[in-house]
Amino acid sequence: RVMEPPAPVGASSSTSRRQIFAFTLAGKRVWSSAGEAMSEAELSTLTGLCTAVMGVLEQQGETIRCASLGRGRLVVSRRKELVFAALGEASEAYLARELEFAYEAVLMALTARVHKVLSSSPGYDVRELLGSTGTVLSRLESLGREGPELFLGATRATRLDPSRRAHLAHVLATARKISAAGAGPERLVLGLALLGDSVLSLLRPPQTAERSLRSTDVVLLANYVHSQRAALVAAESSWLPLCLPRFDDRGYLHAFVSYLDPDLDLSIVLVAADDTADTFATLRNVAKAIDNALDRDGVKDALDADDAAAAADAIATAARADHFVFVRRRPLAAPPPKDTPADNGAAEATPAEVSVAQYLASSLSCAAAAAAA
Repeated sequence: RVMEPPAPVGASSSTSRRQIFAFTLAGKRVWSSAGEAMSEAELSTLTGLCTAVMGVLEQQGETIRCASLGRGRLVVSRRKELVFAALGEASEAYLARELEFAYEAVLMALTARVHKVLSSSPGYDVRELLGSTGTVLSRLESLGREGPELFLGATRATRLDPSRRAHLAHVLATARKISAAGAGPERLVLGLALLGDSVLSLLRPPQTAERSLRSTDVVLLANYVHSQRAALVAAESSWLPLCLPRFDDRGYLHAFVSYLDPDLDLSIVLVAADDTADTFATLRNVAKAIDNALDRDGVKDALDADDAAAAADAIATAARADHFVFVRRRPLAAPPPKDTPADNGAAEATPAEVSVAQYLASSLSCAAAAAAA
């Protein structure tokens, strides 16, 4: 397959019209960003086209990733019995990233065991199991239009004085010790303080060779909480089963979620490995201790003040941003032999890396233009 030059991303990718679909190999709808606006007949046409093309190519030992359709493109990602497709004008790398997150959002609700269900019952309607995941997926799709976080797999971070952030991290670390009080192991696996869908502080789980927390899991968790805000605020505290796909896609963890200050949009997420009543009670007490500490030490007042200052300073910050440095983690290619033309040992950038650089450059240009206006 010939790789075409990636289309520019950034403002054009974040605002261009596109639709995302998820369906099973049997043609059953899982989710569509178009919602009920797309009829079953229209979706059947799309799923039939995708499955037919995939079938023909698989017979030839090939797979489909992207097809150009005039100004736009169709990007397809097959995950065993599930198929995800994106139709839009954004770059292939951008659309593929959105499909990756859509798949992981489905795993967040169903775990990898959904593949076993569909393998034994291909015609099963997965929508019966998804519950509120449609709302989560819709918010995730909106996040892809709003900024670079989804494309870069990066979490949003709220501006906060370093001493306040360090204090908040200390409070979360103390919470882990509280959760381990008495006999037994630490109940608190992961702690997350959020302001809206932006991260204030993170208490990471113990890392092992088999399991480690990835930034994409944090993006999914923050998106989940933000997309369910109304229900979570009304419930005051909630106890939710969820899967963090990159951490462990085989089973559920259990999250205690509480909005400590709905007016500030301040929430706390405490994740445990078990779902016993004793663990729920322990994490509820931990959340109360965190809330009291934040009130006592003036962190909430600082957050309110910092939020206003950040809004006032946003345009000035954008105007000052006139360059960036792109660092690649992948090692550079080995330098060529001495008898070949020198190229300073530089490796050719991949299409995805070019797209990232274009996204950042376009975003900076748009911010500077807005500040100048």
